[in-house]
Amino acid sequence: MVRKGSLLILVCIGLLATAKKVRPAHTEYRWVQDYGNVLDADQELFLMNKLKKYFDSTSTEIVIVTENSLEGDDVFDYSYRLAQEWGVGQKGKDNGILLYAAIQDRKMYIQVGSGAEGALPDIYAKRVIENQLSPNFKKTQYGRGFHEATVVIISHLEGYFIACLLYTFRAHATPDDFVCCL
Repeated sequence: MVRKGSLLILVCIGLLATAKKVRPAHTEYRWVQDYGNVLDADQELFLMNKLKKYFDSTSTEIVIVTENSLEGDDVFDYSYRLAQEWGVGQKGKDNGILLYAAIQDRKMYIQVGSGAEGALPDIYAKRVIENQLSPNFKKTQYGRGFHEATVVIISHLEGYFIACLLYTFRAHATPDDFVCCL
């Protein structure tokens, strides 16, 4: 029994040792990280402004990351670790969405936080990959692919998360003075 447990531990350590290391999270301009260098400056700025504006108005964070390769790692596992370590989405709400693409490997995945899955379940995320990202990526139109994908994702999320407005308590508050945050 001890030998089997030891073997299992060694296999797990071996798998972790070969896993691709997650890049450090950016605190500024984190909505678009084009490490694969597939977006021109105008596309990157357009997407960054669009996603920042959406985050500011809804509290839902959508992040785009491109890299050249997964270096042998699994796209689901790596994108999940990336979303977790970067803290995509608000703590406690888990309302973040990560669009990840490994360009040379031709692999992509959309990680959806549990707080956003009601509006964007995995089947819808898969359709975004199949209908918006893949066709545009095949034509090397990465900026257009990400733009169309975020349009569809935002349309699914529209109204699902509302940025909470803070109201100061007043002694004679009326029911109109309170906002329900989802």
